[in-house]
Amino acid sequence: MFFSHLRCLHKLTSLLDIDAQKRLVFALILTRVDYCNSALAGLSDSALAPLQRVLHATAPFVVDLQPRDHVTVALQTLHWLPVRQRITYNLCTLMHGVAFGYALSNLLDAVVPVSMLPGRMHLRSADNGLCDVSRVSSSAGSRAFSVAGPQA
Repeated sequence: MFFSHLRCLHKLTSLLDIDAQKRLVFALILTRVDYCNSALAGLSDSALAPLQRVLHATAPFVVDLQPRDHVTVALQTLHWLPVRQRITYNLCTLMHGVAFGYALSNLLDAVVPVSMLPGRMHLRSADNGLCDVSRVSSSAGSRAFSVAGPQA
């Protein structure tokens, strides 16, 4: 799906300026790479490799690189993080919304601050504004927002 969008966009390269190319790439490709990041938290590098390949294929389109040019420089120029760091950044952004109370209600309900727990109100972690990380026994459970968000 990503590469088909990229092929279609590549046909329009001569008609678009760089700013329009960036906007189209963001709207059609990067929003889908960033979709449901909490479900991708904690996955192995081999599982995240296809999404990283999408970023590596998209950057030359936006910056107009030659086939032998390095993609890393283009990614740094565009200020695009690698996929694992994008996941952490988006989780931290959501947790910032939870901490300051402007996140969606289902996210606010999923994360419990330590200061709200009866037996742990007087701990230093309650004063620091930390959230409770529940223990899970499965790897899928560790990718839930209520666990992955506070860990990020």
